[in-house]
Amino acid sequence: MCLPGVIVFPENDLSVAWNRPRLPLAGQILSTVTCYAWSVWRIAVTDWIERRVKGMSPEALSDAIFAGRILYFEGLQPMQDLIACARRCIDATFPGHDPVSAHTQLDQKSYEERCAAMRKAFITDRKALRALEASLTAAGVDGHATYRDRLVLRVSPPGALGYRRGFGTVPPHRDSWGSGLMNQINWWLPVYPITKERTLAIFPAHWKDPVKNDSRGWNWREAGKNPGVALLPTAQSDLDRSGEIRVVVEPGTLVAFSAAHLHASVKNTTNAARFSCESRTVNIDELRSGNGAPDIDGGGVQPALEWFVRLGDGEALTPRADLPDTLSRP
Repeated sequence: MCLPGVIVFPENDLSVAWNRPRLPLAGQILSTVTCYAWSVWRIAVTDWIERRVKGMSPEALSDAIFAGRILYFEGLQPMQDLIACARRCIDATFPGHDPVSAHTQLDQKSYEERCAAMRKAFITDRKALRALEASLTAAGVDGHATYRDRLVLRVSPPGALGYRRGFGTVPPHRDSWGSGLMNQINWWLPVYPITKERTLAIFPAHWKDPVKNDSRGWNWREAGKNPGVALLPTAQSDLDRSGEIRVVVEPGTLVAFSAAHLHASVKNTTNAARFSCESRTVNIDELRSGNGAPDIDGGGVQPALEWFVRLGDGEALTPRADLPDTLSRP
């Protein structure tokens, strides 16, 4: 750690540093300033990930996420049930096949049809939804004030170039471009072991750096229905990939990050398909207060409140009088 007034040498051998001639006062000041600047840069660029072995308070969770932290929750007990539900659904989809290599044994049409049916079945799997909500609560969300999106089981087979709902390689985007909600938290987990060649990538260099995108005028109600409307808004310019984070965690780890983080699927260059689950949450108290991540380049899309239902009883989060006008507009 760099401390004011302390000269820091690159050597690990303390005897070398001890016997080094002392710098004059000006050199000491310059060294201290340089050390401080290096520390700020290190925090700003590389210190994004926080590993947690237990949950947080709802306030601490929001503070961390809306400051750009990427949280890895390891060892949450309900996650084992969620992984088991996902694997049962996958095994039922590819009986007699190793799921991660089933794409090599089935023709493309049959494989994609099975994946679509699997995704549809998983969205309504009550055991999986209970396990998801228990996992979210264990991580720290307020179960009485939190609303969740659908639980999606995504497949990314090797070499997939395009993307469809729950399938393929998703290009760089911020979820907030599509939902219009800066209070949204994204939740992601791998179902089987993953590698840096088949996972999720996050680009923290763009946390405060705007990206040209096509979210202005995008209508989530028309996405997937109107051929002229993209499935989701995406980045339309070159990215700064310095500090790119490729998420490599064990199955059973729950990853949380802000919807305002720019992220994408890593194009799968391995021989194995990637299976992962994802969902999103918002807290109604934060919708009321406006607490959330910074919006630096959103296109002002209509907030997608209708995507979310409350944990426990499934009450829909729809435009309502007790929310700010910017969220309640029809």
